[in-house]
Amino acid sequence: MKQKTAVQDLTQGNVMKTLILFSAPFLLSSLLQTLYSTVDMLVVGQFVGSAGLSATSIAANLINLAITICIGFAHAGQVLIAQATGAKQTEQVQSIASTLAILICASALLIGGAAMVFSRQLLRLLHTPEEAFDLARSYLLTCSAGLIFTALYNMISALFRGMGDSRHPFIFVLIASVVNLVLDVLLVGVFRLSVFGAALATVIGQACSVAFSVVFLFRHTEEFHIHIRDWRFDGKIAGLLARLGLPMAISSSAVNISGLFVSSMVNQLGVGVSAAFGTGQKLGGIPHIVTMAISMGTGAMVAQNIGAKLFDRTRKTIYSAVLITAVVQFVFTALSLAFPVGIFRLFTQDEVVLAYARPWIIAMAVASPAMVLMTFNGIINGVGDARTSLMIGLTDAFLGRVLLSFLLGIVLHFGAQGFFLGYTCSAYLTGVPGLLYFLFVKWEKKELLDKLEHPV
Repeated sequence: MKQKTAVQDLTQGNVMKTLILFSAPFLLSSLLQTLYSTVDMLVVGQFVGSAGLSATSIAANLINLAITICIGFAHAGQVLIAQATGAKQTEQVQSIASTLAILICASALLIGGAAMVFSRQLLRLLHTPEEAFDLARSYLLTCSAGLIFTALYNMISALFRGMGDSRHPFIFVLIASVVNLVLDVLLVGVFRLSVFGAALATVIGQACSVAFSVVFLFRHTEEFHIHIRDWRFDGKIAGLLARLGLPMAISSSAVNISGLFVSSMVNQLGVGVSAAFGTGQKLGGIPHIVTMAISMGTGAMVAQNIGAKLFDRTRKTIYSAVLITAVVQFVFTALSLAFPVGIFRLFTQDEVVLAYARPWIIAMAVASPAMVLMTFNGIINGVGDARTSLMIGLTDAFLGRVLLSFLLGIVLHFGAQGFFLGYTCSAYLTGVPGLLYFLFVKWEKKELLDKLEHPV
């Protein structure tokens, strides 16, 4: 009997049901990825204290910035593979996957090495509190050394999602999360290795995830049309990946850099506010990850349907995604408003940090509708409109996070509350353009496959 294939055709079946079934493991994968850094902060907060929380938050922001180019290439590869899958052009998958792997590995090695060499300068640039400086550098050096594992995981997951498989990326990140959780408790709680133990646990967890995913690919090469031993570099595909991936990376980098600017301003208010801001980022990152996960999952489904020229189905996919996101945002916001201090207490018992719990939750609630609107960006991701994605990202970063935070926190003297509001409400500068793009731009005419020649 023929076994059920992991590759899924997202152009068939009931739209809502297909989207939910496809997005459920994808959503869990994204939440588990957030669990990496969240578990680090939970354990560090309990065993190291506020200085450890501040150090982990600052260093994690730098790592997020470092990986953006690799993730940009991964997203570009996902769009190309999804469109090729929807158009039934499976012969393109091998060339896209192999070229993508080479680009991502090279990028991860270069960026990870640069982050290690300039670790001191980067942390000084962010006004890292002195009592957290050495801890932050230890975390940054360790995670930079393992950056290639993070890059490879994102690449392989993008390949799976492009072909409609969200289940296996969830399994692989679940493996990483379990390993990370166990090692966090052992290395930080038992062996007292401080933030170095938390960083090492993260790197080892990601390495285990990559190992399992590579073994899986070796055993299912025919099913996924990817033959690892036959990988080669295709210059034309590399050019298209760069043209699509670099603007995505620049957009994400701008958002991360803006977050670092805001963090730098917040850090000058002291280690207590710095720790509260970092804790709030992790907490606020949970609904944000949910929204982005649904948006990216929607992007894969949109890309397949655009490749198949099913535009009405594409619209129904977006509407379904918006409805799901709205429900998730409402539930999470209601729970957060009901128990603000209790949620923060999961991370720390420091009363100075807990005093900022309610202000952060209020800022997050004000931005909640914008998180729903951000789901419309799934259409931009699905068609691979890198230029628009770049413009939205730059607007969000510099007119949103940096300018709003500066105005509210410094010019208007709202202090920490102003920084919290400026940072969270910048989401409106991403969500509203996404809605306008969906309603008024002729996205049906945008396609990437025609820019590729069939391999000889």
